[in-house]
Formats: sequence, structure tokens, C-alpha cells
Amino acid sequence: MENKKVMERYATAFFLNEDLKCIEKEQKGILKFIELIKSDDDALRFFASPTFSKNEKYSLIDNLYEEKLLSLKLKNFLKVIIKSHRGFYLLPILEETFDKANTLLKVKVVRCYLAMEISDKQKNALKSALEKKYQCRIEIKYIIDPTLIGGLKIFVDDTLIDGSILTSNKVLKKQVIGG
Repeated sequence: MENKKVMERYATAFFLNEDLKCIEKEQKGILKFIELIKSDDDALRFFASPTFSKNEKYSLIDNLYEEKLLSLKLKNFLKVIIKSHRGFYLLPILEETFDKANTLLKVKVVRCYLAMEISDKQKNALKSALEKKYQCRIEIKYIIDPTLIGGLKIFVDDTLIDGSILTSNKVLKKQVIGG
């Protein structure tokens, strides 16, 4: 719980006094960096490890900045995290910061579980319907779930929209038996 509050403070501080255009730009950079360190276990261990000095970590961050992989703001943010001995929490802090950007940009990230792939036309229709219902921008993460017979399950925040065939069959069975 305490760590979550710390991560939220970092995320809030990163976007203080920023306009929406800047938030969107920085969020893209954060996502690139998250993907970069998630793809390399050694990078995660490097930032988390106390055996590497702050200067070694700063040097890597500076190199990434020089290669145009980080904005100046993200470079400085990463250095603050390292300076504060929070390297172990680097990934969760960045993920919280990414989520904070979504909140500020009024974007909801939705998880959609499907039995099989759907067409781009169906994806666009689903996205449009959800944007209309929730009055905000929607980003959908599609996850294939082989346990679903058909249909889909959508999670928006803490709400489940269950359009799976299995659930429909259970409801139908209750109606027939009950009545």
C-alpha cells in the first residue's frame, strides 16, 4: 500500500503543469522505455541492483538520451528515481506514470477477452460503441482466451461486460429451469 502511494506521487510529479500535447508525447516515450527494459531482464536487474553505482546507472540513462531514446524530462525523471534509491521500483513507477497519463488524457484502457481473433471492422465498431458509452477515448487490449466458447468479455475499470456464450447459456438455463 505504501509503495503504491509512492508510485502515485512520482507519477503525479512527472506531469505537473503539463499540457495535454506534452503529456501524450511523454507517455509515448515512457511506453518505449518500459518496452525496452521489459524486453531485457538484465536491464531490469541493472536498475534494481545496489551493486551498480548511481554513476553507472546515470551513464546508461545519458547514453539512452544521447541516442534519442529518452526525452530530457524522462532522463531527469529516471535519475531522480535512481538518486532516491528506488531503482527496484523503476518499472512499477513508470507503469503508474503511464496510467496517470491515461487518466489525464481521459483514456480508458479496456481488456477484451475473445474466443478468437475478430476483424478490424469489428474492432473499430467495438471501440466506437465503448467510446460512445463511456464518453472518452478507449484503447483496447485484445486477449485470446481459449476457455471462451464464443463471444467476449470486456473489463472497463472494475466493470465486467460479459457477452460470452457460456454466460448466455447459463442465464438461459436458469430461465428455463426457473421458469
